Amino acid sequence: MVIKFLFLFFEFLCEICTGKWIGIILDEPKGKNNGTVQKKDGTFVRYFICNDNHGLYVRPGQIESVISDLQSNLTRSSLNHSIKSEGSRGSIPPPSTSTITKTSAVPTKQKGLRAPTPGTTAKLPGLTRTAQSSRDIPTEVATERISPPKEEIKPPVSQPKTTTSMRPPTPIESTNIPRKSSNPILESSDSQQVIISLRNKINDQEEQIQTLIKKRRDDLEKLKEFERTKLQLDQLQTYKREAQERIKELNDKLQQQEYELKETRDKFTAYRDEMADIELETLTLENTTLKEKFEEVQLELDVIKGEIQLNGSNQVANDIQQKIDDERTIKMEQALIKLRDLSLTKQAENDTLKKQCETLERKVKILTKENENAKVEITTMQATIADLTEQVDTCLGAQQMVDILTNKNLSLEDQVRELQEIVDNLVNKESLCEMDKEMEENAKEVKHVLRENIDLLHNQLREKDRQIEQLQHVISDHERIILKFRETVKNIQVCSFY
Repeated sequence: MVIKFLFLFFEFLCEICTGKWIGIILDEPKGKNNGTVQKKDGTFVRYFICNDNHGLYVRPGQIESVISDLQSNLTRSSLNHSIKSEGSRGSIPPPSTSTITKTSAVPTKQKGLRAPTPGTTAKLPGLTRTAQSSRDIPTEVATERISPPKEEIKPPVSQPKTTTSMRPPTPIESTNIPRKSSNPILESSDSQQVIISLRNKINDQEEQIQTLIKKRRDDLEKLKEFERTKLQLDQLQTYKREAQERIKELNDKLQQQEYELKETRDKFTAYRDEMADIELETLTLENTTLKEKFEEVQLELDVIKGEIQLNGSNQVANDIQQKIDDERTIKMEQALIKLRDLSLTKQAENDTLKKQCETLERKVKILTKENENAKVEITTMQATIADLTEQVDTCLGAQQMVDILTNKNLSLEDQVRELQEIVDNLVNKESLCEMDKEMEENAKEVKHVLRENIDLLHNQLREKDRQIEQLQHVISDHERIILKFRETVKNIQVCSFY
């Protein structure tokens, strides 16, 4: 790969960094761009023109080693060429551009591209720089290194875009160079050794470059991960603050609600005392009314006694006896109606119990039949087992049949046990029927008690629901106040930001 042109850029970057950059045009598509770079806002800036993937931006420090090695290689190649061709005695003339060949043996020390640092300027040996006006530095710089040249380097001769030019190497006095070698074979072997050593050096440097590329990529990934973790940490801290504030608010609300609950309890106790006083007053009023009624009845009794004395005792006594008989008949009729209702309910309950007993008796009969059938099957199975055991005894070598039959026997015995347990359960069910009757009577009493308790609990629940609704209204009011406060805080922050 041959570097066609070198472009020196002196740029500023307000958002990221500042410094000097060098644009390189390559003859192979091993670059990163075509001279254009993308800024943070998405706009593109063009610094030079070339084909796609033929352009590359590097720092001046990354090109110094390449130029210094290039100059040393040029001096060596010119010396070897002069020794082989003719033994010149003066100073060695500067090599022309045609002598820069076979640069694949030139060792190029290359560094990984890093983010540009502000205000960095570096001197390039063998290059004259012309600082251009400040422009936007490319924001996206690739982390690749300059690949070592493998073909001829074409020097930028009379190109309109070049801002650097190669200097000729410093003249070397002829006294330091032997005029003519006596042994050209040794010279060629020395040059081959130099070439081999340079190639080995290039290979080592390429490996170092690859390792540096990997390290830089790892560093970039680590930086990205660090930024992500930093953002996550900031978010977690904000969430923590918000959660702490929320917990504080909830604690305040809880304390307030506890205070309100205490007040409601105090009010309830006061209300209960007032109701007790009111009930006492009502009882006293009822007592007074009953006393008044008693006095009225006493007066009526006195009047009746007077009438008896005046009109005669027989007629009044008959009237009173008739009234008493009428009242007794009415009470007896009411009692008979109640007894009739109770007898009907008892009869209905007895009918249901009889039906249940009949169903249970049917089930018992069915199960007894099944038990008898099972016993018959068991007897037949036992007979078959006996036959099979006789056959097994006759067959001494049939051990597997014995195992199978024993397993079957065990399973049948388990079935027999299960059927016996079923029969025992059926026997116990008769006693359970009597217990069922007693349990029904007890259940009625328990049901009555539970209904009373349920009514009390329903009343308590209604009271609690009413209190909860009041507290929810209070909470909704507080939440509205909090939302308004947050909106005002956000507005204040926005105003302070602007």
